[in-house]
Amino acid sequence: MKAKFSLYVMMLALVLSACMNGAAAPASAPAADAPGYQIELTTNPNPSAVGDSEIIMDVKDNKGMPVTDAIVRLNAGMSGGMNHGDINGRADNKGGGKYGTRLKFSMAGEWNFNVTIERPNQPKFNKDLKVMVKS
Repeated sequence: MKAKFSLYVMMLALVLSACMNGAAAPASAPAADAPGYQIELTTNPNPSAVGDSEIIMDVKDNKGMPVTDAIVRLNAGMSGGMNHGDINGRADNKGGGKYGTRLKFSMAGEWNFNVTIERPNQPKFNKDLKVMVKS
């Protein structure tokens, strides 16, 4: 009886794995040719402090090459549900894949950044980053 059960389980596993091999990817999976970007975010001063800070992003494509033709936007807000107003801005193209803007932080703590990259003939790309702001 135990041997029959084990045989049934192995057959079921074999059938399921055969069915999965040709299965389509879920609808939410990104397309294989969707762009990916590496974004290195730094601040000046570093660490960032309450008040004015320069935000600098070094943007590279999925091959590590600088992205020089993008529109880069930021939306920043406090982490943890604290509402001190979102900060929105468009980063200036500084050349060589670097984009920068100035933001004024109203409070110390962890801030969430949503970076949006738009390029000609490419889908829009979003990435979430975190920045710690000191008092």
